Amino acid sequence: MPNIFKNENRDRVKEEMYQIGFKLIKKYGIKKTCVEDITKATGIAKGTFYNFFETKEKYIYEIILYNRSKMKNKIQEMISQKDSLKKGDVRKILLELTFDSSNIYTYLDDDDIRGLELKVPESTSSKSYDNDMALMILNNIHGTNHICDYKIVSNYIKILSLTVMHKEKMQETVINETIELLIGSVNNYIFS
Repeated sequence: MPNIFKNENRDRVKEEMYQIGFKLIKKYGIKKTCVEDITKATGIAKGTFYNFFETKEKYIYEIILYNRSKMKNKIQEMISQKDSLKKGDVRKILLELTFDSSNIYTYLDDDDIRGLELKVPESTSSKSYDNDMALMILNNIHGTNHICDYKIVSNYIKILSLTVMHKEKMQETVINETIELLIGSVNNYIFS
């Protein structure tokens, strides 16, 4: 007889499924990660998976949202420990966002991303996430007269992520220096 989950168990199982699925995707990629692997590792029936998620792609999208929420909480925690962010604090936050190992896109190829876009169009829209991060940073900087456009900071965040995601298309030997220069540009923009 299949497990029937109460709400608290349901949330726990979903969280476990997110973590397991993310590990499998990191290891095998989207195409080679199948629902059977996820359900076997989680200890649930395949039918139960589809009670949680309509499709594998919707499941992947929920992993994206789950990981973004965790990162947002981590950044909020970093910010909450400061009265006002300084250049060094912004640098640490941007490095955290840039080298975030929970960014699923780092483990996807262009075909994976196109397939996900086709089946779950909202999965690739990170504009609001980047905007939230930019506003979170800017709203916690006090004592500067310069008014920053959060959309510019949001674009910088996206550029940093894209740089890491596509580092194989760049001069990889100087990728860290490139990241530092981009972060320096953001800091100069914010604190000038």
